[in-house]
Amino acid sequence: GLFNISNLYIIASTQKPETVDHRKFKTCIVGRIEKHPATKKLADRGDMLLCYGSEKIQFQSAWLGATELKKIVAEVWQ
Repeated sequence: GLFNISNLYIIASTQKPETVDHRKFKTCIVGRIEKHPATKKLADRGDMLLCYGSEKIQFQSAWLGATELKKIVAEVWQ
């Protein structure tokens, strides 16, 4: 049907994760949260947790600062 959607991805960000109803998301990727015990073991920028149900997988992602991100966006939009 018209509303049969597959491969729909939602990217959301918040500075107050306690206000988000995490049950609505099957999978989430979380960076360091100061007051959350599960994320205190994360080292620094780019260190993340992939949460799927009760499973948590720690991984390292690329981290881009504002300067690097602006350069990439400028190149893409040329």
